Amino acid sequence: MEIFVDTNIFLRFLLADHSKQSPSCRKLFEKAKRNKITLITLPIVIAEIAWVLHSFYKETRKEVARKLKIILLFKGLEIAGRDGLIMAVEMFENKNIDFIDAYIASWLKQQKVKKICSYDKDYDRIDGIKRIEP
Repeated sequence: MEIFVDTNIFLRFLLADHSKQSPSCRKLFEKAKRNKITLITLPIVIAEIAWVLHSFYKETRKEVARKLKIILLFKGLEIAGRDGLIMAVEMFENKNIDFIDAYIASWLKQQKVKKICSYDKDYDRIDGIKRIEP
């Protein structure tokens, strides 16, 4: 059985901050770990997790990256573009850029696109990508 997992479930699991919801989320992930169910999600959910942890909970880039890796390396979770997301997490942690910019940059690299038209100077920190303005 496949079950789509939304942002708030991942957050309760990672933060263990709710007396009822967090243990239930942990049980869900344990079922997936034992191959009783398959969890699925989308890259946009991962982006939202990064944003909430960094912006709302004020977690450091290093801590956000650590938590995202827990999710992305979890064997019971299916997610399209996992390798690109892992690359984005590394850029987010090490290049001091927003997660969405890191995700876009990782996609550009995977597609071998070398130029991006943007006013966002975050892309200037990414080797192999040249930012141009219109």
